[in-house]
Amino acid sequence: MLLTSNRGVESVVQLITVLVIFVLVLFVTLFVTKWIAGFQKQQQSGKNINVIEITKISPNHYAQILKIGSKYVAVAIGKDNVTVLATLDESELNLDENGNVQKPDFAAVFEKLKMARGSNALPDDKLHEEDEE
Repeated sequence: MLLTSNRGVESVVQLITVLVIFVLVLFVTLFVTKWIAGFQKQQQSGKNINVIEITKISPNHYAQILKIGSKYVAVAIGKDNVTVLATLDESELNLDENGNVQKPDFAAVFEKLKMARGSNALPDDKLHEEDEE
């Protein structure tokens, strides 16, 4: 009886030890992966070539806008090839002050939607009258 309880305790201790080691390995893997990603980002970041925007066209094809020096170039990227589509002027792009593509502001889009709906929608009291009929 005494031997059985000791084996049970040893099994629980082994399980907890294995779980702790597993969690530690996961955390070490997480931090090493982040460190390597930061290191590679520094190696690849250049001053003359920047990716401005990427759009997926199909599963293996992308359209990108690149800033090379002071010029903007649109390229199509496939599995085995890269094709220059056009050279763009900065005035043709929607860029913010940092040279990044401007993303639509949700609040502004929502206000436009409310205004458009407001001109075509019935007032609240009219909506309730129609529901009663």
